[in-house]
Amino acid sequence: MASPLNRRSFLLLLSAVVVAILIVGYRRTVSLERQPIDRPIQFLKDDAIKGSDAMLKNGATLFIGEIHGTWEIPMAVASLVRQALTTGNEVILCVEIPTTEQESIDRFLNSDGEDRAVEDLLDTPFWIGQDGRASVGMFAMLELVRRLRSSGHEVHVHAIDLDWTRQPAEASAYYRDQTMAENLLQVRKDSPAAILITLAGNVHTRTAKGAPWDDQYTPMGWFVSQSLPDLVSFNIQIAGGDAWVMTEQGEGERALSGKNEGDDPFLLIDDTREIGYDGVFYIGRISAAKPVFTRVGGG
Repeated sequence: MASPLNRRSFLLLLSAVVVAILIVGYRRTVSLERQPIDRPIQFLKDDAIKGSDAMLKNGATLFIGEIHGTWEIPMAVASLVRQALTTGNEVILCVEIPTTEQESIDRFLNSDGEDRAVEDLLDTPFWIGQDGRASVGMFAMLELVRRLRSSGHEVHVHAIDLDWTRQPAEASAYYRDQTMAENLLQVRKDSPAAILITLAGNVHTRTAKGAPWDDQYTPMGWFVSQSLPDLVSFNIQIAGGDAWVMTEQGEGERALSGKNEGDDPFLLIDDTREIGYDGVFYIGRISAAKPVFTRVGGG
């Protein structure tokens, strides 16, 4: 006779059912409109990003802490991936996308990139997100990686975020960051010689504990640094601009300030700028990248 569900199993099942109901309800009550990409999908830099050659070595692990919802940051990371491939090493890009998206990402990277392949990639719960992660910029980055792969380069993308459709109801930020770290460390274990570049929100990529809202917060970067002491974490620096972000006022385009250090992107090792990072990845001015699907109805 089967044993009754324990509390944790019940919560797992219940949370999955609730999420499924919310997704179906959201799709039925809110009209979603696919956003056109009104600019060329191209690498941010034609040549090497200043300061990156020393970073892109066999077995290197780099973290890029991003501001969600921009066009330029994903394009800059795609440029870094392309440059890493010139070393002759396998290159792996890890992204803050749920692991449940891995199969659709793999199909897209191995596709011809035509409309049918794009629709298959985007027809998943992740891409209806409105917090800036599921932006047209993120899609464009995957498209650039697909082009590199179709040209014969050994490049892969791994989704490392929490499988939120099966997330325990009592899951915490600690659990999420620990899960992302475990997923990333497994990627590193499976490919010890690859150049590993991770793009995630700059809260998660910190290697020091603590956050302005919680001095006990433990980010993914801290967990990974305990196993990979040679991890190098860069925080994005901008010259100002706009980003599509989620705030207490809701989601949308927000103006952001910055420090203008010229037009050319660069990587700089300098751990004195901000605790929890080894340096900065300067992008220049940024512009907002809307979600792939935006809301056009109420509900």
